[in-house]
Amino acid sequence: CLQLVFFSLTFYPQGDPILLYSVSPHAAKPCPPPPGWKVSSGGVNTSKQLFYVGQSLPFSCPKGHQAKGTTTITCRTDQTWTPVSTVCETVCWLQCLNGGVCQRPNTCSCPEGWMGRLCEEPICILPCLNGGRCVAPYQCECPTGWMGTRCHSAVCLSPCLNGGRCIRPNRCQCSPGWSGHDCSR
Repeated sequence: CLQLVFFSLTFYPQGDPILLYSVSPHAAKPCPPPPGWKVSSGGVNTSKQLFYVGQSLPFSCPKGHQAKGTTTITCRTDQTWTPVSTVCETVCWLQCLNGGVCQRPNTCSCPEGWMGRLCEEPICILPCLNGGRCVAPYQCECPTGWMGTRCHSAVCLSPCLNGGRCIRPNRCQCSPGWSGHDCSR
């Protein structure tokens, strides 16, 4: 019986996975290393190590990532490896909001109209006026007495008469010859 060196895989999203070894039971028929994988033993490249039919290699993802899919590959009797069906997804410990996508550990990529670490802040390209605040992309919430997409239009509860126009909440600017809060005099 041969003693088999047992390896584990670690995926790296922007590089090759690395196999780390530990000791395992024996096996007989050799199997080539998994294609495209770097094999390391204590940091030293050991790509000429032997693998055996029936051997399974567990793997894990690097810090800041989590495995989705199977967590092992196995050398089949035809001396090929079962396909790798695991993806290492980045982890954002706090959930990205408003359609944001976790791109790197704890970093969200925000859709158009949103910003902030978690995509929690709406963007209003043109600022809200008169004390209004941005509540959704390109949408202002106006204080009492103001309206419009940017809170730029004053609201007069009584309409301004005789050609007068509302310039501040409940304040009319009257045409020449007219006066009063609603330009009726």
